[in-house]
Amino acid sequence: MRPTSEKSIGRMMHNGDANLEPITERRQRVVQDDDDEEYVDLSDDGEFVVAVDENNKRILIEGIASITAPVQFRLMNVLITSYREDQAAGLSADNYRPIRAVELADRLDLASEEAVRKRVSEIRQAIRQGFRDLFRIEPQRNTIIETVSGKRGYRINPKARVVAPDQIKR
Repeated sequence: MRPTSEKSIGRMMHNGDANLEPITERRQRVVQDDDDEEYVDLSDDGEFVVAVDENNKRILIEGIASITAPVQFRLMNVLITSYREDQAAGLSADNYRPIRAVELADRLDLASEEAVRKRVSEIRQAIRQGFRDLFRIEPQRNTIIETVSGKRGYRINPKARVVAPDQIKR
């Protein structure tokens, strides 16, 4: 995915370019941190709602554009599957398992860990630009895909909520 300006993300979301589609309605809560920086809160009343639409091969994120690029869809699907397994096993959020980049590269048939990191970065950029364009706010880096340091892996942020596609408000 090529770098995209803030102005062009709005056109892409409305014209269907670059594998982005608009999803409307915002439930996230904007707050300020100790340094007066605004960000989107993932606490009890401010959450990100995510769904896997297997039929249309896209990841839906309530309030912003869906992710439809094939490799990005597969990457998110692997992470969401792991999230669901951890949730079903009754794990506490701190114990949700990250998946190492080398394992993701193998499962997604990507050439290297660097290719995985590039795809994660592209997804984060699309989410960030979607929020900038629609809400004029910057989400935190680990908003949807969390990098777990120490274990050196990725997972869906345990504060996100994964639902069925028909539960995403448009």
